[in-house]
Amino acid sequence: SSSGAQSSSSIAMASDGRFIIVWQGNGSGDSDGIHGQLFDATGSKVNSEFRVNTTDAGIEFSPSVSMNDNGEFSVIWESGADENIYLQFYDQTGTAQGGEVTVNTTFGVTDSNAPSVALGNDAISTVTWRSDNALKKAIYFRQVDNAGNKLGSSATSVSPDSDATAPSIALDKNTGDFIITWEQSADGSGTGIYAKAYKADRSLLWDTIQVNVTTGGSQDMASVAMLDASNYVIVWKGNGAQSGNVDADGVFLRQYGKLNSFPTVAADAAGNYVIIEESLSGSGIDLVGQRYDASGNPVGSAFTINVTTAGDQFDPDVAMDASGNFVVAWSSADGTGGNDIVYRLFD
Repeated sequence: SSSGAQSSSSIAMASDGRFIIVWQGNGSGDSDGIHGQLFDATGSKVNSEFRVNTTDAGIEFSPSVSMNDNGEFSVIWESGADENIYLQFYDQTGTAQGGEVTVNTTFGVTDSNAPSVALGNDAISTVTWRSDNALKKAIYFRQVDNAGNKLGSSATSVSPDSDATAPSIALDKNTGDFIITWEQSADGSGTGIYAKAYKADRSLLWDTIQVNVTTGGSQDMASVAMLDASNYVIVWKGNGAQSGNVDADGVFLRQYGKLNSFPTVAADAAGNYVIIEESLSGSGIDLVGQRYDASGNPVGSAFTINVTTAGDQFDPDVAMDASGNFVVAWSSADGTGGNDIVYRLFD
């Protein structure tokens, strides 16, 4: 739908280049729901736009989507009606399998938010979120199979610290091992970025590490992507330095390459990756991309994502197939006070 406000897009891509975009906003049957559109590898729409959420009480928001190499995908979101996290699984054709599932264990009002999901080739979705309940403030994860069954006896606490927030997850689609990142006030100055890894059976792979080296100021807005079965890249916004150059409001990654702000990252099968960020220009906010090889070296120069420069381009997400082709989706000011969800393919 092009009427009303559309925002908070999330995007995921299969290894053959098919992709899915989901967002919150006005659409069929729900003016404040979660909606989606499938695309083939050429960027052509597959079937029509569809509504994801079945329950339409209150506002549905904060969608996140993950697609495995088979083209199956999972969508999660937060419900404003009961503040729980919901999941809906789809097959390769975009047909919903079963009904929506409540992922989190309910602890009470003002419960769960900031969800993120990763889907393996075994069709198991791993969902992470923050619980905001006064008695249970922490980052959690839970696995759900393609039949809607929650695995394990309960959700697993990743970080027991009450100020831990903004989780992000990346998963090796073949092994099912995964890493969760988050931010919290534990490095002595503002917030820091932390990570923890788990095996597919939910047992600990390695314990909490601090990602950022520079601890002055705040580090936040982390995003993580798997490069291969044992390597990953994490990007975040914050204070840091490279080669003696200090940037108090830059974007950093584990190999400590840097762009500007609001980063999102995706990787191909060989470990090469691309980072997309917002960047201020003379006409407002543009989106800028930079490719990196598997060793963290920049490939070529930074490039502008958006063609339209009138109005702000913001809230980007990126997905990359096995060969390094990628697609970026973002919110674009439509000139009437609203926003559209737009995308662009790159090879």
